[in-house]
Amino acid sequence: MIDKNSNLAVVREFWRAIAARDVDAYLRLFAEGAVSHDPVNKPAQKTEAERRANMTAILGGFKSVTAALEYVTACGDHTANKWKLLGTTPDGSNVVIEGIGVIRHADDGRIAGIRGHFDN
Repeated sequence: MIDKNSNLAVVREFWRAIAARDVDAYLRLFAEGAVSHDPVNKPAQKTEAERRANMTAILGGFKSVTAALEYVTACGDHTANKWKLLGTTPDGSNVVIEGIGVIRHADDGRIAGIRGHFDN
């Protein structure tokens, strides 16, 4: 059964985990068999190990990071969200990345599939 509030809570927790640099919390949000196209122009991550490597590489590029969920909406078993990531690289440069995420949710609200759209 689709639970809009559970789906929205998972999206909010997704961004809290990224802001906290907590890769394990991030990974717990994915349902078994989930496929991540994040970003959509790179090879899909089909396993937990691939998702871990991807997120670890992304976060490893920053000395500090702040993630802001600017907007989220739900439609059936999907959510869409607008986000902004503010980061400082190891050399002290400031980086702003903005994007859109479209998530398909499993029955329990966890992420069954994600498509991340951002300039990378």
